[in-house]
Amino acid sequence: MTNPTNLVRGEEMIPTSNPAGLNLRDRIALGIYGITASDAISQNVCVACKASAMTFRDQLSGREYLISGLCQTCQDAVFTN
Repeated sequence: MTNPTNLVRGEEMIPTSNPAGLNLRDRIALGIYGITASDAISQNVCVACKASAMTFRDQLSGREYLISGLCQTCQDAVFTN
């Protein structure tokens, strides 16, 4: 099956166009959560649960928020062993 907007390299799909101008993180978040990670972070809310994301357990968790947009509660749910 041919998709003109993607090139196939092995198992990896490489998008050749991005009409919205979004980076991969934001495209994934928008598709899953309905909001981009960048928008959630700029609004100080969690990309997943939309709750306030102002308090974190430690500096590492705060840095993770800047990467994923997940609040402490959602980080705990995702990264729990």
